Amino acid sequence: MRLTFHQLRLLLAVSREGSVSRAAQRLHLTQPTLSAQLRQLAEQVGLPLFERVGRRLHLTAAGRVVLDTANRVEQELERLDETLAELRGDVVGRLRLAVVSTAETFIPRLLGDFRRERPAVEVSLAVLNRDAVIRRLADTLDDLS
Repeated sequence: MRLTFHQLRLLLAVSREGSVSRAAQRLHLTQPTLSAQLRQLAEQVGLPLFERVGRRLHLTAAGRVVLDTANRVEQELERLDETLAELRGDVVGRLRLAVVSTAETFIPRLLGDFRRERPAVEVSLAVLNRDAVIRRLADTLDDLS
């Protein structure tokens, strides 16, 4: 059995989006194309990866095993990208920000400048009320609040 990174990414997308249609949209594929590729993946594995309960898809035990491996492979590829970027001298990594809603007027401009200077840094921004920002800060969910 030879699974490809592409196939694993398809499974990750379906799992994250919760539906084949939404995953296909995010991946810029048609739903029938994605469904066919998932069927091919299941055939390669030799076991069903999803079961349909009503209108919802649920991972089977085999699907969870493949998904866990896909997550680990994705994390390793991200680490590889970061390591190679560091060797090139790039600043890399993730920056998680949580800000109060009043900062929403100027933070995007600042983040735009930052992204132009540091394109290898993945930035996520959560705009929340004051109490939620304080909770996230206490739980160390963000790098800056």
